Amino acid sequence: MKLENYFNLKRFLYLVKNDLINNYRSYFVGLGAITGVIVALDIIMGLAGADFGIPVALFYFTYFLSGFIISSIAFNDMHHPQKGISFFTLPCSIFERLLSKFIITTVIYTIVILLYFIILNFALGIMNNILFSAGIDFQSDISLFGLFSDTDTFIFIVKLYFIVQSVFLFASTYFNKNAFLKLIFAMFVLQLGFSIYTALVGKMIFVGFETLHFKSMDVSFNEMKSFLMFLKDFGFFILNWVIAPYFWILTFLRLKEKEV
Repeated sequence: MKLENYFNLKRFLYLVKNDLINNYRSYFVGLGAITGVIVALDIIMGLAGADFGIPVALFYFTYFLSGFIISSIAFNDMHHPQKGISFFTLPCSIFERLLSKFIITTVIYTIVILLYFIILNFALGIMNNILFSAGIDFQSDISLFGLFSDTDTFIFIVKLYFIVQSVFLFASTYFNKNAFLKLIFAMFVLQLGFSIYTALVGKMIFVGFETLHFKSMDVSFNEMKSFLMFLKDFGFFILNWVIAPYFWILTFLRLKEKEV
């Protein structure tokens, strides 16, 4: 098997360009909607006599929400009766299709949304000076530029986005339409079921717990603490190294299945 059958750089770059051109209108509409909401909030805050700017929390919220929505519609064309034919007949491999969507919805999206918010933040500062004679406190920890004073948190947020985004990317291949809403509902149902199961198991385990005497138990508090630390480390390992690759593999297999 030749590597070129799975990946060719020239072919891949052409595919990324094609995906961006086919969807640029949707991206601009989304940015326009975000701009409208933030400008409206800024004007309201200005009329109230308060400096606004763009809080870090608002950037993170928009970063996650917009990214998840874009990821959940990344493979919409494959479910369309007519567009699906052209989607699967493009001269590229399944791996390249997946990698193209992944790069667009993670790396390119992160760079674009960050630059966009920085430019928008400067534009709001100019507008505030003109309309309300008020600027933006760029030194504030809660302003957008607080990102650069806490790079560890920013890197953690980006890494978390990459992990969770993989679930939404898979959902876009699994659900024919409304993948974002269906995935949110599915996660809610699973969380509810898990909570009920945990509560029932906990109730069964700890029935008569008040009658137990810790002195008669062989498990020491240090052993319990070590076990909890193990669970914590194991959970972080799963989060950091298992979840995203698992859903990337599922997405690849789903694309392969639909192509056949």
